Amino acid sequence: MHLRDARVNLDGGLAAAGHVRYPTPVTNGFELPRHECLEINFQHDFLHLTPCTAVRDEDSGFFMTHRVGPSLAAPIDITASCLAALRMRSPTSVKMRSPEQGGWLSAFEGGYKTQKLSNWTLDIEVANCGLRFHLSADLRMLEASEVRGEDNYWPTAPESAAHIDVYFEIDSVTRTAVFGVPLPRLEQNSSSFNWRPRGPVQATRTTWLEAASIDQSGGLHAYSANGMFSLIQAGDSLCFGPSSGSRLGNGFLTGGGSAYPRVYIETISLAALMPRHEVGAKSIVLRDGLWGDVQNEMRGEIPSQNIEDAEISALFEKEGLVVRCRLKLEVPESGLPDAMIMSLRIPWASLMLRFPGKGFVHTARRLQKTG
Repeated sequence: MHLRDARVNLDGGLAAAGHVRYPTPVTNGFELPRHECLEINFQHDFLHLTPCTAVRDEDSGFFMTHRVGPSLAAPIDITASCLAALRMRSPTSVKMRSPEQGGWLSAFEGGYKTQKLSNWTLDIEVANCGLRFHLSADLRMLEASEVRGEDNYWPTAPESAAHIDVYFEIDSVTRTAVFGVPLPRLEQNSSSFNWRPRGPVQATRTTWLEAASIDQSGGLHAYSANGMFSLIQAGDSLCFGPSSGSRLGNGFLTGGGSAYPRVYIETISLAALMPRHEVGAKSIVLRDGLWGDVQNEMRGEIPSQNIEDAEISALFEKEGLVVRCRLKLEVPESGLPDAMIMSLRIPWASLMLRFPGKGFVHTARRLQKTG
């Protein structure tokens, strides 16, 4: 598989191959159209799945999804197990049960209706192509509700409770692109990638997705005038350092690791730097303190330098997010610089993959239509 095969929509949600099954109730609104794809999002501690249609957008390479059926929300414990498997470097098969009430099925046709669910089961299978999920629950609300639209729309007798079953797959390329786990060895291809066809044939345009700055180890990278930099996010800190960035035959970057000097800036995350609007920059100024350090050598032969002042700004431009840093450094010995100035650009595709639900596609298209 290739990076261009990642099953992600323009808002960063997953467009997984899969389907939902349940018996149709007497009450209208829960009709389930024929579908072969599920739009999957993780929002507010819940796993949301909705039957959808999905086609590739020619310009971006991402999927365009259109919801066609009721939406399903899994309970927190099922959501946590699914996320853990997706983020695990070497996942294992999972079988679990959640017998209490949790999650719901919501329909919006002919008025809002919600069926609370109970007695969940989860089965995750590790396959060569990625992970296969099977979620099941009783279409039965255990606790009475006075909320309008919440009711039992299926038979509720324990021996004949109706079931909902959900099946979907997340391939290894999508896991690497979205969740940052290493690509399995069987998917790796170390040959260089030929972006342009040979001969007089017109060059094929590179889509946003193909230009994502993600390596086959799952690492995120940024561009600068001096080459490629790897970006490491750990909680509320940001780390970046020089890296190799050649494109492989599978579309991912080489992921050669971060070289030196490495910059660690504490109390700032990449997500916190995102401007709220497409116009204007977000700036953070840190003065007279210890705000991280610059590691000059792995073994410490050249001492590290503390960051005493930092001026950091982020701005959306046509090709992505541009982060500019101006750092004032402690000089523990002569010959070391007392300042560092850097400018890093993160492509739109990388932002869509790693920060879902932010609506980057709208900002990107508006900026690219101007000027």
